Amino acid sequence: MGLDSQGQKIIMALEQAEFSVQLPMTFHHLKASEPQKPLVLFLHGYTDSGSSLLRRALKGAELSVNILAPNGPFPLPVMSEKGFKEAYAWYFWEYATDKMVIHPRVAVGMLKKLIKDLGYEKTPKVIVGFSQGGFLAPYLLPEIKNVKALIAVGSAFRAQDYPQEVLHPVIAIHGVQDKVITIERARESLLELAKKKGVTYEFHPFENLDHTIDGPASKLLIEKINSFLV
Repeated sequence: MGLDSQGQKIIMALEQAEFSVQLPMTFHHLKASEPQKPLVLFLHGYTDSGSSLLRRALKGAELSVNILAPNGPFPLPVMSEKGFKEAYAWYFWEYATDKMVIHPRVAVGMLKKLIKDLGYEKTPKVIVGFSQGGFLAPYLLPEIKNVKALIAVGSAFRAQDYPQEVLHPVIAIHGVQDKVITIERARESLLELAKKKGVTYEFHPFENLDHTIDGPASKLLIEKINSFLV
């Protein structure tokens, strides 16, 4: 950036190039006693992690299924009283300009390969997406097989991101006190998704819940997971 002859700022155009690079993906993998059991895929939120989501969602409950909770490929350390803590993102969307900086397809390609490499390509699956993980889920749906349900927690639903046919139910768990993604936005976007894509759905609001998963909401989540994977 510089100045022209009249002293006005010269703003150079922003350009973009794409590169094929290798990115690491860390993950938590809890194997069931019987390998043929279904898979629950946990997708955490923005500035979140797989382990943190598991702690909040399961509250120590044991599921007789395979559990996979990857960390997003993009580290976003968050400052806490004890220093920086581990946190991640799946993609980057610039809300001010309505521009996708790093597309979800990057993470989706990695998740698809991870699921295949771990031997879960044909396994029955339930996807649990919290916040940004819920927004990531529709990009993943057409890339993996045998999904029985999508459970979105503290998320909203962009109908244009979903494949033309959604052959499984979408379950929404949402806090009435959520200030990040309001319950009104979540409910309206789910109704729009049902209208445009014909999905069957359930909407479960929780009065004393904000932008998280805890208490009774965690209990319902576990019940729903079990109901789709019996």
